[in-house]
Amino acid sequence: MIKLIAVKGPGIRRMVAVCGIILIILLGASCSSGENSGFIDSLIRLSPNRYSDEPPTEAQMEEWREEIRRYESIIREKIEAAGSAVNYYKLLAEEYSRLGMHKLALENYQSILEIEPSNHVVLHSAGVSAGQYALSRPDEGAKTEYLRMAEGYYRRAIEVNPGYKDPYVGLAVLHVFEFDELDEGKRVVNQGLEIFPDNSRLLFVLARIALMENRSEDAVAIYNRIAETARRPDEKDAAIRNREALLSGE
Repeated sequence: MIKLIAVKGPGIRRMVAVCGIILIILLGASCSSGENSGFIDSLIRLSPNRYSDEPPTEAQMEEWREEIRRYESIIREKIEAAGSAVNYYKLLAEEYSRLGMHKLALENYQSILEIEPSNHVVLHSAGVSAGQYALSRPDEGAKTEYLRMAEGYYRRAIEVNPGYKDPYVGLAVLHVFEFDELDEGKRVVNQGLEIFPDNSRLLFVLARIALMENRSEDAVAIYNRIAETARRPDEKDAAIRNREALLSGE
């Protein structure tokens, strides 16, 4: 079990006040008497009054140095514990997901995002779990709530890293097959294809959109494209089967 330290006592508010300063120092700033101007600027920026009228006094600087020495080991331990907690949540979330326990997987992905809010892979995984959990909800209101939650995670993943392909597929599938929003689905697919022009999963969604719009010739052309560019044999075979079924009128 991971234990996070809770510090009690009259110095806790002072520790909180300098916590951000200490983090910067731990990342490379010097605690010696020879701080550079960047370190001084950081101290000023993180102070409540920002020292807009006059710079901090040497007495204030010495007080900060003393507090840094006092709390440095605690901060280091908390940072290490946070890193360990992230790995714990990741392992737990993946195992719950593997077992089909999507609500518990989602909760652990959300715990990761409290610590790593811009982790695009976890954002996508949270979207997948939210979407899968939604499909098991008998109540339409709850189903819609979790589907929209999945949408939000996918959009955030794309915002954080537009070069990560998976959330484009998840988002397009939601709009086309769950929300019946073909125009938005096409927009997402085309957005993804601008970056990943030969992504088979996006092309399969695009072919389905064409069929839903009664554009069978366009669908055949898309399946031809997948058959020519797909790297995975199963995707090539699926594209060929779908194309032949359309051409034969099945």
